[in-house]
Amino acid sequence: AYNLFFLFGMAACWLYRRGGKGFVEAGAGLAIAIFAAVTMGLPNNLSPLILAIGFSLLVAGATKMELGGYIKVPGFLNYIGNASYTIYLAHIPILGVLMKIAMASGLYAAAGAKVTYAMVLVGTIATGCAAYALVERPLLGMMRRRSEKRARAAREMTNPAVG
Repeated sequence: AYNLFFLFGMAACWLYRRGGKGFVEAGAGLAIAIFAAVTMGLPNNLSPLILAIGFSLLVAGATKMELGGYIKVPGFLNYIGNASYTIYLAHIPILGVLMKIAMASGLYAAAGAKVTYAMVLVGTIATGCAAYALVERPLLGMMRRRSEKRARAAREMTNPAVG
């Protein structure tokens, strides 16, 4: 199913690049997501699939609406968006460690499943953002500078200054 969800993300990107204001995609996505939530438990595990389609359309529409200036996304959500690949790559091990800590510390027994889930979710996103800030962003900057340096050297070799 994860590969299919990845394809939905690619489709959302394709829709985003097609242009438009995003209202149709966002509206359709919201309607489909609500339908999936109301009918949760459809046979053959269809509800999560339908929910993913709805969210993909919602993302495509929301990004178009943001680009068009129809909505303003808070800075912290932009930051989480920038860190999303790091969060995606690291979330399973981070979630596992945080859940073990929650169980060993007695948080689960004291606060219950819902509070523990919320704290582990927030902790996973925060840890992923920290990994982005400490690892991915500095590496991207280093690679960008290295690439620019190589491009500059290549231009200088092909267009030597006339002296």
